[in-house]
Amino acid sequence: MIVDARAISIDQAKYFLLKHLREGAPVPFPKTIYQGDNGIQPFDKIALVSITDSEMEKPFVDSEFVCCVEFKDIEPMNIDYVVPPGTEYMTEAHASKVYSFIKKLYAAPERILLFAHCRHGMCRSGAVVDFAGMYAGLGYWNTKRRNPQIVPNHWVQFQLIQALFVDRLSKNEERLSVTTDSSSVESA
Repeated sequence: MIVDARAISIDQAKYFLLKHLREGAPVPFPKTIYQGDNGIQPFDKIALVSITDSEMEKPFVDSEFVCCVEFKDIEPMNIDYVVPPGTEYMTEAHASKVYSFIKKLYAAPERILLFAHCRHGMCRSGAVVDFAGMYAGLGYWNTKRRNPQIVPNHWVQFQLIQALFVDRLSKNEERLSVTTDSSSVESA
Protein backbone atom coordinates (compact mmCIF):
# COMPACT_ATOMS: atom_id res chain seq x y z
CA MET A 1 0.00 0.00 0.00
CA ILE A 2 1.18 3.50 -0.75
CA VAL A 3 1.43 5.44 2.53
CA ASP A 4 3.04 8.64 1.26
CA ALA A 5 3.85 10.25 -2.11
CA ARG A 6 6.52 12.92 -2.63
CA ALA A 7 7.66 14.90 -5.67
CA ILE A 8 11.39 15.65 -5.79
CA SER A 9 13.95 16.96 -8.26
CA ILE A 10 16.36 14.73 -10.15
CA ASP A 11 19.22 16.04 -7.99
CA GLN A 12 17.36 15.08 -4.81
CA ALA A 13 16.54 11.67 -6.27
CA LYS A 14 20.18 11.01 -7.11
CA TYR A 15 21.38 12.18 -3.69
CA PHE A 16 18.79 10.38 -1.54
CA LEU A 17 17.72 7.35 -3.58
CA LEU A 18 20.31 6.24 -6.16
CA LYS A 19 22.49 4.10 -3.88
CA HIS A 20 19.47 2.79 -1.98
CA LEU A 21 17.61 1.62 -5.07
CA ARG A 22 20.72 0.20 -6.77
CA GLU A 23 22.56 -1.32 -3.81
CA GLY A 24 20.16 -1.32 -0.87
CA ALA A 25 22.25 1.30 0.96
CA PRO A 26 20.54 3.24 3.77
CA VAL A 27 18.72 6.38 2.67
CA PRO A 28 20.53 9.48 4.00
CA PHE A 29 17.37 11.24 5.18
CA PRO A 30 17.91 13.83 7.92
CA LYS A 31 16.15 12.86 11.17
CA THR A 32 13.90 15.92 10.93
CA ILE A 33 12.24 14.56 7.78
CA TYR A 34 10.06 12.27 9.92
CA GLN A 35 8.80 15.02 12.25
CA GLY A 36 5.60 17.06 12.20
CA ASP A 37 2.48 16.98 10.05
CA ASN A 38 4.54 17.03 6.88
CA GLY A 39 6.93 14.31 8.05
CA ILE A 40 7.44 11.22 5.95
CA GLN A 41 5.08 8.45 7.02
CA PRO A 42 6.50 5.16 8.38
CA PHE A 43 7.35 2.86 5.46
CA ASP A 44 8.82 -0.55 4.63
CA LYS A 45 9.98 0.07 1.06
CA ILE A 46 10.75 2.97 -1.26
CA ALA A 47 9.57 3.18 -4.88
CA LEU A 48 10.34 5.75 -7.56
CA VAL A 49 8.77 7.02 -10.75
CA SER A 50 11.70 8.48 -12.70
CA ILE A 51 10.61 11.04 -15.29
CA THR A 52 13.27 12.33 -17.66
CA ASP A 53 13.36 13.79 -21.16
CA SER A 54 15.80 13.64 -24.07
CA GLU A 55 17.96 16.39 -22.56
CA MET A 56 18.34 14.85 -19.09
CA GLU A 57 20.62 12.17 -17.72
CA LYS A 58 18.98 8.85 -16.87
CA PRO A 59 20.50 7.62 -13.60
CA PHE A 60 17.73 5.10 -12.82
CA VAL A 61 16.64 1.94 -14.65
CA ASP A 62 13.36 0.02 -14.56
CA SER A 63 13.14 -2.52 -11.76
CA GLU A 64 10.59 -3.87 -9.30
CA PHE A 65 10.52 -0.56 -7.42
CA VAL A 66 11.55 1.86 -10.19
CA CYS A 67 9.42 2.93 -13.16
CA CYS A 68 11.26 5.01 -15.78
CA VAL A 69 9.51 7.08 -18.43
CA GLU A 70 10.78 9.77 -20.79
CA PHE A 71 8.69 12.74 -21.92
CA LYS A 72 8.95 16.53 -21.79
CA ASP A 73 7.08 18.90 -19.49
CA ILE A 74 4.72 20.21 -22.17
CA GLU A 75 0.94 20.56 -22.31
CA PRO A 76 -1.36 20.93 -25.32
CA MET A 77 -4.00 23.63 -25.17
CA ASN A 78 -6.95 21.19 -25.19
CA ILE A 79 -7.60 17.55 -24.32
CA ASP A 80 -8.79 16.68 -27.83
CA TYR A 81 -5.24 17.11 -29.02
CA VAL A 82 -3.79 14.10 -30.81
CA VAL A 83 -0.11 13.74 -30.02
CA PRO A 84 1.94 13.57 -33.22
CA PRO A 85 4.25 10.54 -33.45
CA GLY A 86 7.86 11.31 -32.62
CA THR A 87 7.11 14.20 -30.25
CA GLU A 88 8.01 14.21 -26.58
CA TYR A 89 4.54 14.56 -25.07
CA MET A 90 3.44 12.06 -22.44
CA THR A 91 1.65 9.30 -24.37
CA GLU A 92 -1.01 6.77 -23.44
CA ALA A 93 1.77 4.15 -23.26
CA HIS A 94 3.69 6.25 -20.71
CA ALA A 95 0.51 6.79 -18.69
CA SER A 96 -0.38 3.11 -18.77
CA LYS A 97 3.10 2.18 -17.54
CA VAL A 98 3.00 4.68 -14.65
CA TYR A 99 -0.60 3.80 -13.75
CA SER A 100 0.18 0.05 -13.72
CA PHE A 101 3.19 0.72 -11.47
CA ILE A 102 1.11 2.78 -9.01
CA LYS A 103 -1.66 0.16 -9.07
CA LYS A 104 0.89 -2.59 -8.30
CA LEU A 105 2.35 -0.59 -5.40
CA TYR A 106 -1.11 0.13 -4.03
CA ALA A 107 -1.89 -3.61 -3.99
CA ALA A 108 1.40 -4.53 -2.26
CA PRO A 109 1.19 -5.64 1.38
CA GLU A 110 4.21 -3.52 2.37
CA ARG A 111 3.97 0.17 3.28
CA ILE A 112 5.42 1.99 0.27
CA LEU A 113 6.90 5.48 0.26
CA LEU A 114 6.49 6.62 -3.35
CA PHE A 115 8.76 9.27 -4.82
CA ALA A 116 8.43 10.76 -8.29
CA HIS A 117 11.15 12.89 -9.78
CA CYS A 118 11.40 15.09 -12.82
CA ARG A 119 13.82 17.94 -13.48
CA HIS A 120 12.61 20.26 -10.69
CA GLY A 121 10.11 18.12 -8.74
CA MET A 122 7.15 20.33 -9.58
CA CYS A 123 5.11 19.63 -12.72
CA ARG A 124 5.46 16.12 -14.18
CA SER A 125 6.33 14.51 -10.84
CA GLY A 126 3.75 16.75 -9.16
CA ALA A 127 1.05 15.31 -11.41
CA VAL A 128 2.19 11.76 -10.63
CA VAL A 129 2.17 12.21 -6.83
CA ASP A 130 -1.14 14.09 -7.02
CA PHE A 131 -2.64 11.15 -8.96
CA ALA A 132 -1.01 8.56 -6.66
CA GLY A 133 -2.36 10.37 -3.61
CA MET A 134 -5.85 10.33 -5.09
CA TYR A 135 -5.60 6.68 -6.15
CA ALA A 136 -4.23 5.53 -2.77
CA GLY A 137 -6.68 7.61 -0.76
CA LEU A 138 -4.01 9.75 0.90
CA GLY A 139 -6.21 12.83 0.75
CA TYR A 140 -5.76 15.84 -1.52
CA TRP A 141 -4.79 18.24 1.28
CA ASN A 142 -2.30 15.79 2.81
CA THR A 143 -0.61 15.33 -0.57
CA LYS A 144 -0.65 19.07 -1.30
CA ARG A 145 0.64 19.98 2.20
CA ARG A 146 3.51 17.50 1.89
CA ASN A 147 4.33 18.76 -1.62
CA PRO A 148 3.75 22.53 -1.48
CA GLN A 149 6.02 23.10 -4.49
CA ILE A 150 3.96 21.10 -6.98
CA VAL A 151 2.22 22.65 -9.98
CA PRO A 152 0.85 19.50 -11.63
CA ASN A 153 1.12 19.23 -15.40
CA HIS A 154 -2.52 18.89 -16.49
CA TRP A 155 -1.70 16.78 -19.55
CA VAL A 156 0.07 14.24 -17.31
CA GLN A 157 -2.89 14.24 -14.91
CA PHE A 158 -5.33 13.79 -17.79
CA GLN A 159 -3.33 10.88 -19.26
CA LEU A 160 -3.13 9.11 -15.86
CA ILE A 161 -6.85 9.55 -15.20
CA GLN A 162 -7.56 8.27 -18.71
CA ALA A 163 -5.40 5.16 -17.99
CA LEU A 164 -7.40 4.59 -14.78
CA PHE A 165 -10.66 4.98 -16.72
CA VAL A 166 -9.56 2.49 -19.41
CA ASP A 167 -8.61 -0.03 -16.70
CA ARG A 168 -11.93 0.37 -14.87
CA LEU A 169 -13.88 0.21 -18.12
CA SER A 170 -12.20 -3.08 -19.09
CA LYS A 171 -13.02 -4.52 -15.64
CA ASN A 172 -16.68 -3.51 -16.07
CA GLU A 173 -16.76 -5.12 -19.52
CA GLU A 174 -15.31 -8.34 -18.06
CA ARG A 175 -17.88 -8.31 -15.27
CA LEU A 176 -20.72 -7.71 -17.74
CA SER A 177 -19.56 -10.52 -20.03
CA VAL A 178 -19.40 -12.94 -17.07
CA THR A 179 -22.89 -11.87 -15.97
CA THR A 180 -24.22 -12.23 -19.53
CA ASP A 181 -22.56 -15.64 -19.94
CA SER A 182 -24.02 -16.95 -16.65
CA SER A 183 -27.49 -15.58 -17.55
CA SER A 184 -27.48 -17.35 -20.92
CA VAL A 185 -26.39 -20.63 -19.28
CA GLU A 186 -29.22 -20.40 -16.72
CA SER A 187 -31.87 -19.68 -19.38
CA ALA A 188 -30.76 -22.65 -21.51
